[in-house]
Parts: sequence; C-alpha cells; structure tokens
Amino acid sequence: VVADIVNVVDAQDPSILYFTPNDRDKHPTWTLVKPSKNSCDTPQMLTTRLQDWMSFTFIGTGVAVVGTVGVRQGIINIEIDGKSVATVDRGRKKLECDYVLFEVENLTYDVHTVIATLVGRKKNPNTGKQDGLLSIQELRYTVPDGN
Repeated sequence: VVADIVNVVDAQDPSILYFTPNDRDKHPTWTLVKPSKNSCDTPQMLTTRLQDWMSFTFIGTGVAVVGTVGVRQGIINIEIDGKSVATVDRGRKKLECDYVLFEVENLTYDVHTVIATLVGRKKNPNTGKQDGLLSIQELRYTVPDGN
C-alpha cells in the first residue's frame, strides 16, 4: 500500500508569496496576525484589500488552502495552474480557525501553482457594513510516497 505524504507549509513560510495588484511587491498590505485568545492558535497572514492575492507553487498531486472564516466577510477566487476553479464565501456567524477554504486532489504529479485572490465584499452581520478579508493559516500539499 502506497500512502500519500501531506506536507504542511505555515503562512509565514517564504515559499508562499503575497502580492498587491498595484505593483506586485511582496507583503505591502498583508499583515501577520499572531496567535491570541481572540484569534486563532496559529499565526495567519491576512489582507482586507481587494485584489490582493497569494501564490504557492509546489510539486505534488493535491493542495489545500487553510484559513479562517467568520463574521468578517470576503469572497475569494481560487486558481490552479492559471484556471479559476472555485469561488469561496468565507462569511460565517462566528470565527472558525483551521478551515479548509479549498482542496483539490488527484492532480497529475507535476509542478502546480495555487492562487487565492480577495475579489469581493459582503455585509458584516455585526456592523452592517461591507467588508472583506482573506486569511491564510497554512497550505497543505500532497506528494505520493516515494517521490
């Protein structure tokens, strides 16, 4: 029996690149949120700026984007290898950490790139105002055992 190996890459790892649309500089509007009792028990990178995006390139057969959902809203577009594959609404009634925002399996064993972009806002039920947030806690990519 051959088992897949799941590699976990935390949000602060330099292999995850964070961008803003104006000049594509790394980390201009992304913020590191450290663990706290009012947040999650793992660090996260987050942005509230529309069109900010993160990119991660890996060699494997699957990937999961893990972040938070909650009352702070946000519509996120997910791309794999340049193709839009999902739109995620991260709005929920309360904060949930370690939430799998997107996952894909059974990709061809090859080099792949996943991109998550904050593309929209919705009404926050607590404030009544429009808001949007993209939060990344970690990425998990899968490699077949023996590779």
